[in-house]
Amino acid sequence: MLFLIDDMFDFLELINLSKEDKNYYISAVSFVMGNGAAFDILKECVNIYKKDKNFDYFSCLSAFKNAAKGTGLHEFTLSAVFVMALFDAMRGYYEKEGIPVEVFKDTIADLKYKTEECKCVYGIVGTFAERWYARFFTLNIFALGRLQFEIKKFNGNYEKSGYKLVNGDIVIGVHIPRTGAPLDYFEVKKSYKKASEFFKGYFRGGVTPFLCESWLLFEKHAEMLGKTSNIMKFSADYDVFEYGLYEDYGEVWRLFDCKFNGDPSALPSDSSLRRGYIELMRRGEKTGYGRGVYLYENK
Repeated sequence: MLFLIDDMFDFLELINLSKEDKNYYISAVSFVMGNGAAFDILKECVNIYKKDKNFDYFSCLSAFKNAAKGTGLHEFTLSAVFVMALFDAMRGYYEKEGIPVEVFKDTIADLKYKTEECKCVYGIVGTFAERWYARFFTLNIFALGRLQFEIKKFNGNYEKSGYKLVNGDIVIGVHIPRTGAPLDYFEVKKSYKKASEFFKGYFRGGVTPFLCESWLLFEKHAEMLGKTSNIMKFSADYDVFEYGLYEDYGEVWRLFDCKFNGDPSALPSDSSLRRGYIELMRRGEKTGYGRGVYLYENK
């Protein structure tokens, strides 16, 4: 029978969730299995995905969540259950493509990070980043050590030291998951090496172009952090060619693990970066992001 609690438990063990979160998810799956309509749609969605990895993820997710309203579970919890239901079929695609099981394990561990994030920001066991996972199931995003990567097309024009990127050129997009662990620079470097090897079929020559668009590349971090901080070490690899500002403080939950209620003094101030942002917000200044290229030299 498809998608038993025992199968779910295997994945929950694999991503090393806390005992409390594992038990909560197992209970949530039981509720879904007890709702005939919701469970039938979930099984149908899994079968659709097994036949075509480019399936309509969003339509399937929406149909499942609508059918599962009677379970009483929060939509964030239902989103996580839906994501986990697809893991076994996703593993099958990895095996078919010859992708190492370690990459699969590191990639699905993202659900642990998103669960922790959801608990911090909303106090709910689940994920509010449901749209993010669509690219996981089409095998477009992979975790390779500390960082996550995807093949994407470059938008714009860039040149440095004779190396050029123009509209449509293939680059490797970089994502920095909230793992709860420091952004250790040694581990970051190992990730770039793994990615350059993993995606080597896309590039010729001795350079692998990485593209990062993130709040971690915000130019004002240099005023808040020392050069030896992990964030500044990460940023130093990138030639940031574009900066942008957010219209409000809706993104600061990424740093503070909570929603902003309009009062900067209510935010946690237990790190130099958090204190720097609080001061910036007190002055009424905007937060922002950077877009940069890292030309990694293969060795």
